[in-house]
Parts: sequence; structure tokens; C-alpha cells
Amino acid sequence: MITICRQGNGHYTSGLNNQDFYYMDKNLKLITDGCSEGKFSEVGTRLFAQLFSDINEEDRLDVEKFDENVKNVFSKICSILPTDDGKRIDAIANNLLFTIIACFELEDKFVVKSIGDGYIITVNDQDSVSYIRL
Repeated sequence: MITICRQGNGHYTSGLNNQDFYYMDKNLKLITDGCSEGKFSEVGTRLFAQLFSDINEEDRLDVEKFDENVKNVFSKICSILPTDDGKRIDAIANNLLFTIIACFELEDKFVVKSIGDGYIITVNDQDSVSYIRL
């Protein structure tokens, strides 16, 4: 397992927290991209990756179980949030606004799963750039 956490220059010069996180494990590359609207999106991105990495390896690296794994991780995260509706909504808005993009490398293809919004930027063998809107 490899994790990468590096603050971009724009966030550094603006005094914003690094809200993005990268997790890699065998055939899986996972990016969590925090929403600037959330005060502490970096908490959610890192907590999600940490709890996701705790899933047993066979399930974690199975593309067919990705959606279920994400649901289970968010259930764990939500179990520690305040139960008062107003405080719970604030906790979600401040900590859990982020996009998840996972790329599974299979024997004959790549499978990309996403939850959230934004774009995936791709570059092919001819250095042609494409944008895929989520």
C-alpha cells in the first residue's frame, strides 16, 4: 500500500488545507479529492482512505465489491458523527464533501469507478488529452 499526500501550490499560497489524498494498492489506484467548500475536507479524504485500506485485501481489490465497500466505509464514518440532526449535517458538510475516483487494473482492461463530481483527464498513447465529465 502506498499513500501520497502533497499540498498543491495554489492551496499553499492561499492558506488552504491539502484536501486531496491518493491511495495505491496492487491493482487499485484511488483518489479522494476534497471539496473546497468543506472546511475540513482533508479529514474525510484521509479517514476514508484509512478505513478503506482496512477492508480485507480480497474484497478491497475486487472491482465488483467497490460500491459495497464504499457504503460500508461511510457507514463506519457516520457512526461516529453527532446524532443531533443540525450538528450531524454540519459534520458531514465540513468533513465529508469529496469525490472518489478508483481505477482497477484488470488483466485485459481498466475499470474506473467514481462517486462525486468533476472531471477525469486522460492522455492516450498519442498524447491526446480527453476530459471525461463525472
